[in-house]
Amino acid sequence: MFRKGASISNALGQLTRKSNRVFLTNMALRPLSYTTTSKMVNPSSSSQSVDTTNKPDVHRINHPPKRMTSQQLHDALAHCQSVGNVKGAVKLVTKAQENNMATVATYDQLLETILSAPLDVDSTATVAAWFYLPQSTLPSDIKSNVELWHNVMKLGFRLASTHRREDLRVLVESFTSTFDLATLDNQDSWGLLLRAYGILNRPDRISALMTSLTSQPQYTGLDRRALDEAAVLAYAATRSYEKMDELVQSLEKEGALDQKLLLKLTRNFGFAGDVERTQHYSDLCHQLYPDSGDTTTMLMIAHRAALHNQYLSLVKTRGTSGLPLKPPTGSTSSTLDDLHASWDALITANKDNLDNAAQCNVMIEYFALANIIDPEAFPLSKAQRIVDEYMPAHNIKPDKLIWNNLLRSYATTTEFSSNTKHNVRLDKALEILARMDEAGFHANQASFHALFKACLPHRPDRGYSYDHFSLASRMTTTVRPYFDARVFDLERIMLAAKIPHDRTTIKLMMTCLGATGKYQAMWNRWRLLKMTGVRRDAGLYQHVFSLASMDPEQSQYALSVTRNELAREITHGRIPWDTYVAMLDCAITSQMPDMATLIINEMRRREPLLSPSSQPSSSPSLSPNGDSSLSSPSSSHTRQANLYIPLLRAYATIPALAPEVPKLLNEMKSKQITYNNTIWQIIMSYHLLHDDAGAIMQNVQDTFNAFTMQRLETQGRIPIPVRSSSPIIPFPSAPYSATDMSMINMYVTALLDAQDVSLVFDVLRVMQTETHTIHLSRETLRGVAKLAKQEKSHAELSWFVHHLLPTVSSQNANFKQWCQHLQDTVPK
Repeated sequence: MFRKGASISNALGQLTRKSNRVFLTNMALRPLSYTTTSKMVNPSSSSQSVDTTNKPDVHRINHPPKRMTSQQLHDALAHCQSVGNVKGAVKLVTKAQENNMATVATYDQLLETILSAPLDVDSTATVAAWFYLPQSTLPSDIKSNVELWHNVMKLGFRLASTHRREDLRVLVESFTSTFDLATLDNQDSWGLLLRAYGILNRPDRISALMTSLTSQPQYTGLDRRALDEAAVLAYAATRSYEKMDELVQSLEKEGALDQKLLLKLTRNFGFAGDVERTQHYSDLCHQLYPDSGDTTTMLMIAHRAALHNQYLSLVKTRGTSGLPLKPPTGSTSSTLDDLHASWDALITANKDNLDNAAQCNVMIEYFALANIIDPEAFPLSKAQRIVDEYMPAHNIKPDKLIWNNLLRSYATTTEFSSNTKHNVRLDKALEILARMDEAGFHANQASFHALFKACLPHRPDRGYSYDHFSLASRMTTTVRPYFDARVFDLERIMLAAKIPHDRTTIKLMMTCLGATGKYQAMWNRWRLLKMTGVRRDAGLYQHVFSLASMDPEQSQYALSVTRNELAREITHGRIPWDTYVAMLDCAITSQMPDMATLIINEMRRREPLLSPSSQPSSSPSLSPNGDSSLSSPSSSHTRQANLYIPLLRAYATIPALAPEVPKLLNEMKSKQITYNNTIWQIIMSYHLLHDDAGAIMQNVQDTFNAFTMQRLETQGRIPIPVRSSSPIIPFPSAPYSATDMSMINMYVTALLDAQDVSLVFDVLRVMQTETHTIHLSRETLRGVAKLAKQEKSHAELSWFVHHLLPTVSSQNANFKQWCQHLQDTVPK
């Protein structure tokens, strides 16, 4: 497709639309430097002149000889640290262990290498395991060295933000069992232990530790103020604000409230997105220390982090279902409005002081997040103007971070979901990439991550519903989206530039291919993972099962082949809950009752709350994804209800398993589990699909009544009677959520099947009085017209055609044509 010898920039330029007249000229992709383990090195370092006269042989580092001298080992580890080769350093120390050459200095050098490099989860977890596994072969002088343990604990802190969070917990347990806490007098050890309990969300342990440290005589030599400061930060991490405030006030009364502590609190709350507390400690710091410096940047970061928290919440509740992130009018919407108002006030008050690239970058990140949530109110032109207008006017030169953020902004925006089948956001991302190159910042692997994200499939006017894809069963629609074939061209250009696939690129490519039905190409990339050396972890397995679950044939293949690969590569106890859900979705799609039963049995064994005799408790428990957290009885009931959803869905949608539904509902009733919205919808659909003809209407009516009354109890929305005569049928009052409309739609469908034309129109008239927009499905509305014609209900049909249909939402061209035909043929 591309001319022989064309530059990478020209190749990328050919991917844009000719009508855009955008060609990325004179762009020479800077070669990336890799170790033989495919670990990417900072591209900026590759252009510097490096004296290689005494540089250790890279091949010897990654394939060390059987024997190395102590000096050779030291030099090799020093080189690994200088280039960030964590995997090579771990291999060197592993070989040194085998040869009994590893000393305290060796481990110290290894830990410094890991802590100074970008996080490598697998290597970090490997080294951490040396210090907590019972079968570890570490010499006693190594495992009992408290200074080494300080850096080991820091490894645990880094792992706590990943799926290896449990490593920190077992490291803490190993530390407390290795050292006698009654005689431990190392100040740093106690500070790190308090910090660990803060990260693990254990305020009870923090309080118990502080009580011991301040009351027992053997600890009198410790610095009390340093312990209080460590406890303040630990309590802040657990959101135990009352205890934190008590300590802060105590330090303030004693005149010991240090400026560094206040700045740390300001910083911690800023990055946590707590705008109010960030402002409070910023003001307190300026009050006590007037020369403490400007905290405007941190306040901006707090707003950005708060918006990011809202974004993550919306992704969880709406994005994973393929819905636009913009929330409906309500509490979330008002919270966003308040945050935007606070942001505008902050920027307006400091408009003359925003004079550095870091602040401009925060503004771009804020506008980019706001654009993803609400592209109409926050078009990306706001972020673009910062680079094109604000920065030149203030003599600020965009740095690489700003260009990368702008590139990611265009690659993830939903602003350009037009009627055409063309992927406009890839064009926009390529335009930014061209400008980056002109500014001297060349494409690297992160750039291709953004370009692949820009290729995620979309549907005209429906947006990019696969940007946050997690499970197919959560999607509101499974209609195949548009496929941008330029993703193959991007892949070829990337590989030609000597940039190998990594976990991110392959996952994004599999999403593009699987969501659009290109399954052969998707499985080719799945197998490519082995050849690239990327570990196929449980998250990637969940992703491929989820993509396969959208097609019956691919679901069968995934369950017969990929499931066995999962069993070989990952132990049963390390498989997350959602991976089981994805496999169960495959069994549902392929209608395999035996396989579904087998998976459900595995899910019950994994999750104690699914035991028929289990009851929710307030003790710490594992979440579906393996996190340990304290849960109240109410939250445990909520989580238990969510755990039953995939089981109930499988029983309700596989005919051979339908008899299990009443048994499962009885089990849930015995545990006093309150039905959530999804459970109500599954039960309603179960009655429509599987009940005997004579029992359908009664069961549907009972379910609908129960749903309406629970709505009253939980939301305080008083039902209204459909009829004043007996039997009185309670009907939900407005406003209606998506779940309300789904339940009403299924209820009306049941009435149509029962041919109860009178009750159908009573329901529709009540709906029209409650809401100005009708959200019933087009199939249901067609059924209403058909039934009215069959029953010769001319008055009802006329009202339906001329009064109700004009208020229906989501009218496509065919539906509008059908409505027009009815309006032309049915008299008023």
